[in-house]
Amino acid sequence: MTPGRLAVQVGAALLILGALFGTAYVQGVQNAFHPFLFADDARQQIVPFLNIESSTPVAAYTPQYYQKVFIPAGVRFLYETLAGFSDPAFASVVVSYFLFFIFCSLMGASAYRLSGTGFATLILALSSDLFLERMMGGLPRSFAYPILAGALAALVYGRAGWLVVLTILGFAFYPVAGVVCGLTYALWSLLSLKDVESGIRIRKILNRIRWLGAILFVSLAMTFPQLIASGDYGSRITQAMWNEFPEAGEGGRYGANDRPPYPGLIATLQDMGVATLDGSGYAPVPFLSLKDNESYSTILTVFVWLAFAVIAVGGVFALVRKTHTSYLRGLILLPASLLGYFLALVFDPYLFLPERYLLYTIPVLLIVLAPSAIVLLLQDRMRDKSFVLHASSFAPVFALWLAVGGTGNNMAGLTVRAEAWKPFYEALENLPKGSLIAGWPGGLVENVPYLSRRPILISYETHQVFHSEYALEMRRRMNALITAYWAQSASALRELRDDYDVDYLIVDLQHFSSNPPGYFKPFDATIEAALTRNENRPFYIERRYSEMALFQMGTQTLLDLHKLPTE
Repeated sequence: MTPGRLAVQVGAALLILGALFGTAYVQGVQNAFHPFLFADDARQQIVPFLNIESSTPVAAYTPQYYQKVFIPAGVRFLYETLAGFSDPAFASVVVSYFLFFIFCSLMGASAYRLSGTGFATLILALSSDLFLERMMGGLPRSFAYPILAGALAALVYGRAGWLVVLTILGFAFYPVAGVVCGLTYALWSLLSLKDVESGIRIRKILNRIRWLGAILFVSLAMTFPQLIASGDYGSRITQAMWNEFPEAGEGGRYGANDRPPYPGLIATLQDMGVATLDGSGYAPVPFLSLKDNESYSTILTVFVWLAFAVIAVGGVFALVRKTHTSYLRGLILLPASLLGYFLALVFDPYLFLPERYLLYTIPVLLIVLAPSAIVLLLQDRMRDKSFVLHASSFAPVFALWLAVGGTGNNMAGLTVRAEAWKPFYEALENLPKGSLIAGWPGGLVENVPYLSRRPILISYETHQVFHSEYALEMRRRMNALITAYWAQSASALRELRDDYDVDYLIVDLQHFSSNPPGYFKPFDATIEAALTRNENRPFYIERRYSEMALFQMGTQTLLDLHKLPTE
């Protein structure tokens, strides 16, 4: 195809996609730059780059933990560099949409190279909010889809060198993606040896082993500082330690998908497929949409397994006919991700969550390979009828989009919506810099570092249970907060102020009457004990909050602990 004709096709596709999805995505960009709309994990992984003044080690402890242990070297370098030019919160949105553009470009290019189905692939990508939702916030996970879309493109275009670069980038920005890219390169290297003459096979094997060794060395070098730093926060909490750390087990900090026993492989594959094909936003043609059907969940599940079946049949057809090598190479990403998944299960918790090895590969494969497989299966029957062929392949995708798709979600990934509390966060921003603020985890305190640029004692979002010493420190802080919250005298509040350097406390007055808050194990028992111990007696905060109140909005009240009476 001539460059001019390709340019015309790309231009036409962009115009149509703009007409179908433009409204939602333009609104989405506007929403993403709204200061009170943002991704929840930005409160963990963007806050360390906001240069929040921390006057005490207590205030600096959690941001340093995330920066040293959880944020990969590439992400740290990126935001430390961008901090010299832009506010990291603003820069993170720019990074998000830049990565989304790269992702869509790579997906479209792979599908076009395979079968000319780039337009169908982009219809499915833009309909689903899964991809942008995971990329929003410019977090480490934001890099996973673009890197793995790049891995698929490397396979489709037959570029082994790309996989080498992508493996290193993966370890630099999101190690799960690095592991999958490395496994993909290793599998491709092994599978391609069958075509090498026996006389030079040994030399080829040794050469590829050297390459794999070099990739492994560079990748480990990037993650080594994190591994060393994690030792400062204790040993990795395993399932055998759940009795000591109930926070990590059932009823603790994590849901069923994020702790053993993990959901089975079939259920995980199905969930990935449903999340990919289930469109977001308005139905393209409401009366053709099945979303309001009582059996929608079942129908969507059937579509998912049909798509998997089409991909599998296409692979068998290509293998038997010994054609379409690009399609077969693309399929290598599947066993690589499955191998990563099983390795993560075996070595849990040291390779992160097993589900993540499928979350970032299965959706990519699904929307690229399923439309391509349809073309592959029809191609021999419609030789020299390219227009009819592509129309026939696009028809099922278009029908699927009409049935379960959407026109895009203008709030994709913007899971925190705090605009209603703007006056409260502005009041906090006017407090002296470095002031340490406490509040009940899960409440207004969650957004204080991100919106008000003030450090906090503890939050649900940053209360992780991965390393023993960090978990124990969070336990100490939470127990001190519970004790002070429902104390009968000022002494526990003074201890919170003096022992933990807390200057201000956010309280919800409802917590002292009809609606006491909960948390997770083992703190639910501590809360119940505190409430029982002080039953039928007014709490100190309940009796004396007006003497310390600096600002009140509804039942949310900011208390100045420096106004506590002396002994």
